[in-house]
Amino acid sequence: MEIVLTKKQELEYGLDFISELVGVASIDIMGKTRLRDAVVGRHFLRYYLKKKCYFSYSEIGRMTNCNHATVIHSVKYIEDCAEYDKLYRLYKDSIDRGVLKTNSNIRVGISRILNARRSNEFKCNALIALLNETVSERAKEQGSL
Repeated sequence: MEIVLTKKQELEYGLDFISELVGVASIDIMGKTRLRDAVVGRHFLRYYLKKKCYFSYSEIGRMTNCNHATVIHSVKYIEDCAEYDKLYRLYKDSIDRGVLKTNSNIRVGISRILNARRSNEFKCNALIALLNETVSERAKEQGSL
């Protein structure tokens, strides 16, 4: 039996997911602040809603208080930046693979890495290593089933 979520529940779940992923409070992501981290969180939320929930651009715009053109820009922005930026690629892969969605231990690991007082390059490399480790563990689990 498949559980069907309403659009509001999908938005709330996506907002919680992205908030934990990027380390920005949900209220900042949905607010009007122009702080860089909040803006990036909004881009990732729109990307999540388009790629995982399959909402239309105009639906996502209504949910996130913007228009459809802004949603199109957010999706393209994430896809373009993921090609060159390690952190964006990690976040995009996490959304695409749903890694954080299914394993709370990974959330704890990512939170520890992001909250460490280390350089951004160190954090990126540690997050990529954690993601690769998780993917290989899942492949082993699926292979043994």
